[in-house]
Amino acid sequence: MAAHRPGLIAALTLTLTTAAPAWADTIDVAFLPPQVVPQDPCNAPPAEVPDDLSTGASAIDPEAVLYLEFLRRDICYLSAEGADRWFDFILTLIDWQETLDPGFADNSALLARIALHVDAGRLAELQAAGPIDQLRQRSGQMTDAQRMALAQY
Repeated sequence: MAAHRPGLIAALTLTLTTAAPAWADTIDVAFLPPQVVPQDPCNAPPAEVPDDLSTGASAIDPEAVLYLEFLRRDICYLSAEGADRWFDFILTLIDWQETLDPGFADNSALLARIALHVDAGRLAELQAAGPIDQLRQRSGQMTDAQRMALAQY
């Protein structure tokens, strides 16, 4: 077998050195921008965005929308600053938000009151009032986000 190897190596070397090189064909590729339909962005009609504060055919007064933004801001700010110190005032703000925004009534307002009690550390009052049990009974009427919030308590 050893005698066959030198001949095999010589034949392989001869084949590799004498083979004609294979040339690859080039491909012409044009990189062009995508076709875009010309539009006038400056005069485009406004997009129809559904109003979150509308209920059925009637919508909340635009002035009330501004009040609601201020109420939400103040509730968050005062809760972060000192929920126990501002507890009664924040409850008043939550009540006011409930009267101005029909979408906030019932379950959302109860969740806001529960969060305030927890932030203020008034857990005994929370257990005595029983809003968590009330919400658990209404879980079929709640949105998924409300159920997730309720699951924290």
